[in-house]
Amino acid sequence: MALRFSCGRTLPSLLAFALACTPLSASLCKACRGKSHTKDLGTCMLCPEMTTSGSFQLCMTCSDRLQACEGCKADLPPSAGPLDLSASKSFTHGPWIYAHTLSNTGSRSEGTYGQLSFLKHPLPEPAINDFVHTPWGVFYWVGGQGWMKHLKPPQPEGHRVFPPLPAAESGASRATTISL
Repeated sequence: MALRFSCGRTLPSLLAFALACTPLSASLCKACRGKSHTKDLGTCMLCPEMTTSGSFQLCMTCSDRLQACEGCKADLPPSAGPLDLSASKSFTHGPWIYAHTLSNTGSRSEGTYGQLSFLKHPLPEPAINDFVHTPWGVFYWVGGQGWMKHLKPPQPEGHRVFPPLPAAESGASRATTISL
């Protein structure tokens, strides 16, 4: 005999209901993770894609692109581990790729270059010290060295930029700016 609750439902039916009300694999902040969300679909406020819940503001792609909560658009903490930049390597986390290149290793003219890509498209070059949030944390555009984890001294921090929408591949020369 199945265990029945005062509402007349069995434990398996209550668990099924709870799972149906929770979107799977959503990128949510701590506050939104603690809330229940409907399983219906909504429309992203930034693109025509569908959200994984009618109560969410962002689709999964825009959440990854902005590194923001699907539910409330709050910034998400870095979700990838630290980068080992001691050698030329490429790092991948979801749709993000960071390619770090060392040249003339061990010489006085040793150099580094960093390239960020989202959905296999390199991010456009913004102004010096403009920054983007990634799964590895914040990266700054430092000019000839590309995208780095540090500001280019002595200039101040620039503006936050975002990768262009995948459908908006019009050859724009600057990264997208969005009001959050």
